[in-house]
Amino acid sequence: MNDETQRLPNLEKRHVEKLQAVFISHLHKDHVGALSFLAELGYQGPVLLSETTKDWLPFTDTLQFVSFQTTQQAVWQQVTPNLKFIWGNSGHVLGSVWYSVLFQEKQVFFSGDVSLTSPLYPVDAPPRLVYDVAFIDSGNAGQLINNLGSKEEIRQLIAEESTLSFKIESKFTSKCVEILLYLFQTTKTNLFVDEAIEQWLHFHWKHRDNLLKQTQMDLQNLLASDRLQRATKRENGVYFLTKEQFLATKMEDSLNRIPFKNHLDTSDIYYVSTYLGATKTIYFHNEACTADTTLAEIIALNQTGNWKDV
Repeated sequence: MNDETQRLPNLEKRHVEKLQAVFISHLHKDHVGALSFLAELGYQGPVLLSETTKDWLPFTDTLQFVSFQTTQQAVWQQVTPNLKFIWGNSGHVLGSVWYSVLFQEKQVFFSGDVSLTSPLYPVDAPPRLVYDVAFIDSGNAGQLINNLGSKEEIRQLIAEESTLSFKIESKFTSKCVEILLYLFQTTKTNLFVDEAIEQWLHFHWKHRDNLLKQTQMDLQNLLASDRLQRATKRENGVYFLTKEQFLATKMEDSLNRIPFKNHLDTSDIYYVSTYLGATKTIYFHNEACTADTTLAEIIALNQTGNWKDV
């Protein structure tokens, strides 16, 4: 499902009748938003996903959800006689996973959305197999982004303009959690969140076993601190606001323009592609990529000047 346009996938009942299983990589709307539509089309097979992702969904009784704990050791699981899979943590968001699938003697890899260097969540390497097809996240293709450099740039701007209040548009992503924790550790500024982002932080705490150990301790300290406050009145600090609140709040928004990586950038794409060595690779999550886009063409995107190395 396209998260911006809310456009449903081009599916019909005749397509759904052929499905043996549906694999969900993570909780973001562009990956789960069409599940209700799938149910309307009469799908009755298993929907495979992590327990954390299932817990985030507002509905769990319209489809046959089969969940697994990402805190446990992954093992190959048989779905049908000709379909089995193994999962691994992908680092993109809380509870996100990739899948390695063996279907009718064809080995397929689906990355979901990936962050190779997440400081929040575990990231597992896929098994080295002979992959016939690999579907690889290319959300930040054409860019080279260093998130630590971006977080430091945010900190420096806040330090230079200590009398200003800043706002950052926030979603249910790793970005807002990562920046919140970094500013909590490296500054003394107050940090404000709206109700939705506050709930997102507490959802992380509920599923803290899915966080790296250091992140668990850092999050516990943040939630216990009086520097973290609900955004109910205007004070100096940094405000993490969901889109509606962000647009309604007049405040300095320069922090929002600093690049931040939530997907694979060009360097990551090169690494994952060569690591998997699939016979056919399909890059998704980027308008610049089609089913026929090659790795060489993705690397060439960086030569257009439309990227930033920070």
